[in-house]
Parts: sequence; structure tokens; C-alpha cells
Amino acid sequence: MYWSSLLFFIAACYGLGYLATFFVRDAEDSLERHLMRFGTGLGVFVVLGYLLNLLNVPLDYRIFLAIIALGILAVLGHRYWKHRKWGLRKPAFRANPYALAMLVLFVITFSMYHKGAFSYPYLEDDDPWVHANGAQYVSLEKTVFAAPDAGLHYLDPYPPAYDMVMGILHQTNDSLFWTLKFFNVLIISLSIIFFFFFAHAFFRSSRKAFYATLVLFAVPAFMSHFIWAIALTMPLIFASFYAIERIRQDGKWMVPASLLIGATLMVSPTHSAYFGLLLSLYVGARTLVERKMIWPVYGAGAIGLGISMALWWVPALVRYGFQGVRDGLGVGANPTLFGIGGTADRKYALADFAIAQKQNMINNPVGLGLVVFLLLLFAVFFAVFKYRKEIARCWKAILPAFLILLMVMLLFLSRFYIKNVPKRNQPAAEVGSVPFLEFLGDEFFVVAVLAILLFTLVMLAVISWKVQDFPDGNLVLVFAWLLFAFYAVNAGPFYIKLSPFRAWMVLAIPAALLAAEGMGWLLAIVRGTVSSFSPPLARPAFIMALVLLLIGIFSTSFVQKYAVNTAQWSPGGFWTSGEEIAGYIWMQQNLPPDAPVYTFSNIALINAFDKYMCYWCVEQRNFQKTGFNGTAQEIHDRLTAWEYGYLVIDGQAVQRFGANATNAKVQELVLSGQFTPQFQNQGIVILSVA
Repeated sequence: MYWSSLLFFIAACYGLGYLATFFVRDAEDSLERHLMRFGTGLGVFVVLGYLLNLLNVPLDYRIFLAIIALGILAVLGHRYWKHRKWGLRKPAFRANPYALAMLVLFVITFSMYHKGAFSYPYLEDDDPWVHANGAQYVSLEKTVFAAPDAGLHYLDPYPPAYDMVMGILHQTNDSLFWTLKFFNVLIISLSIIFFFFFAHAFFRSSRKAFYATLVLFAVPAFMSHFIWAIALTMPLIFASFYAIERIRQDGKWMVPASLLIGATLMVSPTHSAYFGLLLSLYVGARTLVERKMIWPVYGAGAIGLGISMALWWVPALVRYGFQGVRDGLGVGANPTLFGIGGTADRKYALADFAIAQKQNMINNPVGLGLVVFLLLLFAVFFAVFKYRKEIARCWKAILPAFLILLMVMLLFLSRFYIKNVPKRNQPAAEVGSVPFLEFLGDEFFVVAVLAILLFTLVMLAVISWKVQDFPDGNLVLVFAWLLFAFYAVNAGPFYIKLSPFRAWMVLAIPAALLAAEGMGWLLAIVRGTVSSFSPPLARPAFIMALVLLLIGIFSTSFVQKYAVNTAQWSPGGFWTSGEEIAGYIWMQQNLPPDAPVYTFSNIALINAFDKYMCYWCVEQRNFQKTGFNGTAQEIHDRLTAWEYGYLVIDGQAVQRFGANATNAKVQELVLSGQFTPQFQNQGIVILSVA
């Protein structure tokens, strides 16, 4: 059953990717061609799901397969009609050795996440349990539209792509628990593949792409196996930028790029927004470096935005209005659309960036690791050193531009500094009320780093504008992204922000790209220095330096990341005891799959442990509040009318109704003869309904 789910996922993504790219110029590398076809298909899967939903076509996996089959037959039929042959290519495998090495990183990543995700028999923290309700709804109701009183937080008007994908996949097996864990791990791990091919297209160097992927693979800041919508956003970000880069070689890539951009803009509120900001910086930097208007890229961005607006955001606004959408996205608790805080926001110091820890946050770990941090420092200062002659020639343009932008940056930061990261016991200061020198003293580390990054960015931008065929034009974009992401991470004590603690994975992207440049420069210096006095030793010195860097990155970054992602994570703060958890595990293992089970407490636990309760049925949910006080006969009549075969009364019910009332109710139900205990311990009672 599980193999059928994996085969469906592969067939659907690859088939949709083929339909979206069959007309473009293929990559010469076989792995790149087929794996990025799969990445494109993942985005098209989201777009197709939204489109079918908007047209009121059921979100059924068989409909997806039928559309894919008909589409492929139509393409092959057209080719046969036009060329009198099916157009199928002879299989020829050509793979870049660095791409093969990247697959090793992918396998390690998947193994690490898989080991961690399945090392405990429950879902972690809070968000994954809520996603279980949404995925169950999509699986059964075959739509992502829900009634306003359905109570499904991560569906309608919240962009439902993640729950939609998981719900459709769950239609192919009988375990929602396995679906959420396995496919979340797989989708996150695909980020390694998609990032490598994006970096390859970006640098036009397989070696640099592998260096960058190695860093992204190792740093704790980039992704854990936490179950949330951002797990789908990040791989789509890389697939989108890959397609955008391919436009430079073939304008037809504008079509798949538009579809991917559209998909990425309607997956998760925070990181879809971050993607939009990264894309804006990409467009600006590329236009500056190439000194011309890049209309196909503009077009792909505009069409992608139009797709996201047409398929989700406009229908959501029509259904709920601006305030309803804002509340559904979780923005309502924030003061403005520009001041969106996160639950784990805090101030960061130098050590948080340089020293990775084995004890970390589970949803978005922090830290880069010492060797990666040193590589970044080296890359920043070597970039200045490398172009010192150009700086001397262009200083009349560089210095005024830097000083003007520095003053603007300081004005912005000091104006919107609110002293504290807003918490219940730590109120924020009024905007503009903190004296400049106090702000500068509090945030000197952040200001100093931003100033250094800003100078390097201005230097590279001016030189790239004045020097024809500037070889490091890509660094303009890397530094623009790094400057933006570093502020985003440290924006907690500022008024303008977007969930700063979630920005660590965004910071990891330019950090990996810049660290790759640093590795390349450092290794070139080692080889050149040794070659100058002993050419035969140049290659061994290069290899030795590379091995030392790899050991350093693994020991100061990946070891810590592995420890975090293979640790036993908490099941959430709502549980009342280990016995309660044990009872739900017994329920999962001993009752039939999808058995109808009613509870007076947390419905998400029923659905997440592979049973069924209708969370979106308002009458059944309301009965949780009033039914407990009814007689055994009244409860029995309701449950049989709704076709429930089991009833759970757990420790959370005790918290809700009191210990005496709960114990009395259990005795009443058993003595009525209409409810039979199937399992009982100090934390839970599971009853069958006669």
C-alpha cells in the first residue's frame, strides 16, 4: 500500500513535469533533466490542484492520473502526427560526477530525517496535529474549500497547498500518520536536489554548485523534519529559481517558470512572501548586472503572480474579505501587515551564528557552524581584496553611494527600533521613541554586519556596472540576498519584520552560495601558492585542504544538525501524561484503519493516529461541549447515529470536565451496557460502542 503511494507521487510529479517542459530545451545532463522535471511537476501538482478545486472538480488522485495520461498521450500523438514517429528518445545516460555526489548528500539527508521522524510513535509539537485534520478533510471531501465554521486552520483562507498534497497522497494508503511523516521527509530532502541544480545554473559551475549544496546540507539553520507548510515551500523556491535561470538559455522556460512561481506564491504565508521578496531582489540584481531589461523573467514573475491571484488569493478575498483572510493567515494578532512576529522570535548574538548547538529549536533550528561562518567571513573580505584595484578606480562612485545608503539604512533601523522582541512580559517601545545612540549601542553587532554587507554589495554593484563582462556579477545577487536575510533573522526588536525566527532557512540560502565562493577562492589560493614553489604538490595540497574543509564543516555543522534531527522530539504541550500517549498508540495499532472514533477532547489525535472523526462536522464538534453532560443513552444514540464505533475519554477530558465528573461518566457508560472497555490505563479509556 505504501509503495503505491510513492509510485503515485513519482508518476504524478514526473508526468506533470514532463507536460510542463516537453517543449523546452532539455539539459544535457540526464540527472538534471529528469530530476528537475520531477521538481517542476511538484509545482504543477499544486497549480493543478488549485485549478481543479476552483472548478469544483474533486481532488481525487485518479483524476490527476487521468489528466496526466491523457496529456502525455496527446503530446505523443501530436508528435507522431507531425513527424510520423512517437518522438521517444533512445535512453542515454549522461551524469555529472558532482551531481552523483549530490545524490549521496540527498540520501544522507533523507536517511537522517527519516530516522528522526520515525524514531517516536507520534507527531511532534502542535502544528503537525492540526495539519492531520486538514489532510484528512482533503482526503475525504476532495476539496480545499471549507465552511467558515469548519475550524480547519491550515485550509481556506490559509493557502492549503501542503494539506492538499498530503490529503491526495493519503487517498492512496490507509495511514495518515505515515503519509505525513514519510512524504514530509521526502519533500524536504528534495530541496538538496533542486538547490544543487539551481546553484549549477546560477554559477554555471558544477563544482561550486556542489560546494554550495554541501554547505546547505550541513548547516542546522536549513530545515528540520518538522511537519508544516514551509516544508513544501522551500523545495519549490529552488525549483522556481532553477526554471528562472534556465530562461536565460531558452525563453520557452518562461512557461514552467510561471507555473512554479505561481505555485510557490500560494503555499505558506511567510515563506511565499519571502520568496516574493527574494524574487524581487533577483530581478533587480540581474537587471543591473546584465544592463538590460530581462523581459522573459519579468513576464514569468507577472504571470506567476497572476496564477496565484486567480487560483487562490482573489477567490479567498471574495469568500472572506480582507479581514477574514488576514485573520485566517494568523496576521490578525499582529499590529500591521508589516510587523508580523513569530512565536520563537528573540535577539541573536555572534555565537548564535558561528556556533551550532546540538540542543536547538525543532521547527527552525538556528546556527551555521564555525567553519561555514569563517568561510563567509573570508568570502566577504576576500571579495573586497580581490577587487581592490577596481575599488581604487571606482571609489568616487562607490563611496558616495555607500554613504547615502548607509544613512538611509541607519535612519530606517533607528526609526523602527522597538527595543524588545514583543512578549507578554516584555512590551515593545513606541516606534521612533528610542534615542539613536541607545539603539546603536543595543544593536551594534547587527548594524556593523549590515554595514559591511552593504559596502560589499555597493562595491560589487558599481564595479559590475562599470566593468564590462564582470566575472563575479552573481555575487551582487548573493550579497543582496544575504543583506536582506540577515536583517530578516535579526528583525525581532524592529517594527518591520516577517516572523524572524523562520528566516533562518532563508539566510541559509545566500550563506551557502557565498560559502561556496569562499571555498573556491580558498582552495584556489592553496593550489596556487603550493604550485608556485612545487607544482607536483599542488593537487595533493588542494585535496588535503578540501578534506580539511569537509571535516570542519561536518564536525562543526552537520554533527549538530544530525543530533537535532534524530533526537526524540516532544509530542506537544497539550498531553497530560505518558499513559495518555500510550493509549493512543494502542488505539493506532489495535483498532482497524480509519475506524470511526469519537472523543470529547482533541479530534486531531484521532485523525493523526489513523482513525477517523469528522472535525469539520459542526454538530459533532459542538456535541463535545454539551454531550458529556448527557446520559449514557443520549451519548449512545448520537454516536450510533453518526456511525461511531468507539469512544475515547482521556486525560484532556479530565482537564476539561474535572476528575470526579470524568470518572463518574466512565462508570455510567460502562454500567449502561452500551459501552465496553477495550483499553484502559491511568491516562485514557477506550470504549467500543454497542
